[in-house]
Amino acid sequence: MSVAPQRHRPVAISRRAVLIALAATVATGCQRAAKTHHFEWLSFATTIRLTIATSDASLASSAAAAVQRRFEQIHRDWYAWGDGELGQINNTLLTTGTAPLSEEMADLLRQAKALASRSAHRFDPAVGPLVKLWGFDRFDRGIPPEQWPSDAEIDAALQLVQQGYEVTETPAAAIEAAPGGQIDLGGIAKGAALQAALDILEPFPLDGALIDAGGDIATLATRRISPYRIGLQVPTTGARDRRPIPLLPGECIMTSGDYARFWEKDDAVVQHIIDPRTGRPAEGPRWATVIAKDPLLADAAATALMVADPREFYTLCDVMQISDAMIAVTLDDIRITDALQRRLTDT
Repeated sequence: MSVAPQRHRPVAISRRAVLIALAATVATGCQRAAKTHHFEWLSFATTIRLTIATSDASLASSAAAAVQRRFEQIHRDWYAWGDGELGQINNTLLTTGTAPLSEEMADLLRQAKALASRSAHRFDPAVGPLVKLWGFDRFDRGIPPEQWPSDAEIDAALQLVQQGYEVTETPAAAIEAAPGGQIDLGGIAKGAALQAALDILEPFPLDGALIDAGGDIATLATRRISPYRIGLQVPTTGARDRRPIPLLPGECIMTSGDYARFWEKDDAVVQHIIDPRTGRPAEGPRWATVIAKDPLLADAAATALMVADPREFYTLCDVMQISDAMIAVTLDDIRITDALQRRLTDT
C-alpha cells in the first residue's frame, strides 16, 4: 500500500475492500417502524435497484413507477448515439453545427460545460468525436488493435473536441459547435439520472430511499432514517469480503473504472474512458470512487479522476471541492482523502 502525502493520514484497508456499493444494505439504515420495498428494472445497460422505506406499500409502488418512467425517458433522450433528443442533436451537429435544445437539455449541457471547466477538461462532454473514433459509441462494437485510429484521425477529432460548444438562449435554447462536433454525456449521465430520481422521490412522504444504478448509489435526504452502511468491494477480484462505510441520507457514491468496458493489447488494459486532452484512452488509475451530496458533481469528479495523473489526485479533489474520494492506481496502491479515510477508520 502506498503512503499518502503527509497531509493525508494512511489507513489500513484491505485491497479487496474498495469498491461498488450494494443496495441490499439499505435495511440496516432504516428505522424499525419502516418497511423496505424493493424494485428492480433494466436501464443504462445495467440493473437499477430502488429500495424505499415506508409503511405504505401503495405509496412505495407509486414512487417507484414514477422513477422508472423517468429513467426510461432519460435513457432514451440522453443517449448520445440513439434516436432520442441527444442522438438527434448529434445527427444535426454533424452537418450544421447547431441544433435546438429542450430547456432540460440546455440546463444539463450548461452544467456539464461548467463541470468540464472545473475539472480542467479531464471530464468533457464534447468528447463525442473521440468516443466514436475509438468505437465506444456502441456496447456491441469493438475495434481490433490493427484498426485503431491513426494519429492524424485522433488529431482531427481532438480539434473538434477542443472547440467545445456553447448553449445559446435566444430566440430559443440551442447548441452551437463546429460541424462534426458530438456530445457524449456518459461521464455524468448516471449522476444526472440519480439526481432526477431523487427529485421525483422528494415530494413523497417516505422514510427513506436508496437507488442503485449498477453500483452508483444515491440516497434520499430525510431525517427519518439513520446512516446507510454500504459494502465496498473490488469488482475485478469477485471478492465477497466487504468493508462497511456509512453513507448519510442525501449523499451519493459514484464510481468509474476500467473493469466494465475495455480492450486488451499486449497484456495492457485499454479502457473506454477517453482523455479529452490527448484524444486517447485514459492512462490514469484503475478506478475512482467519490462520495458527495451532488450526484452530477460526484460522477464528473469520478470520471475526471480516472483521466488525471494519479499524482494529481489530492489537488484535483481540492479544485473540484470533493472531500471524500479514493483511487486505486493498482490493487496495492490506493490513495484516499482525509475525510473518507476517517469514515473507514471509524467503522
